[in-house]
Amino acid sequence: MAKGWGGRAACTRISLAWRLMAQVWSSDRYTHMATTPIHDVGSSIGPYRIEELLGRGGMGVVYRATDLRLRRQVALKLLSPELSRDARFRARFERESHLAASIDHAGIIPVYEAGDAGGLLYIAMRYVDGRDLAQLLRREGPLQPARAIELVGQLAEALDAAHTGG
Repeated sequence: MAKGWGGRAACTRISLAWRLMAQVWSSDRYTHMATTPIHDVGSSIGPYRIEELLGRGGMGVVYRATDLRLRRQVALKLLSPELSRDARFRARFERESHLAASIDHAGIIPVYEAGDAGGLLYIAMRYVDGRDLAQLLRREGPLQPARAIELVGQLAEALDAAHTGG
């Protein structure tokens, strides 16, 4: 089976389930939403305390947060208030987050929970400390063919698992 999913090599692991949902949603009217941070460091969203802003995109923001119930770090993806208020989007978010949570594969970051906190939709996933593929490429430049083939193989296995899962 593919190597490189644990330890520091986890930096190349892709949050596939979320990226698949984002790809689908980016094809419709939701791509224009604001991406400013919604909450400050130290504030709470449901059972999660925000520790650090990790990124922002067309659908919302991503924080490193602490799950106060289990005392573990999570990646907390908080959707924009505009999306959270849209009934059609909420139904789609619920369906697709359940699907994403059902996929069990070493190459797909697990979804712990999806929910609503004060009218805002969120998804909590395993927090992976490290670099993503884009950062790796910026830092190291083009990959050696053997490394690229290894990563593409891992990605193909993860995509196959996601496809099989629904």
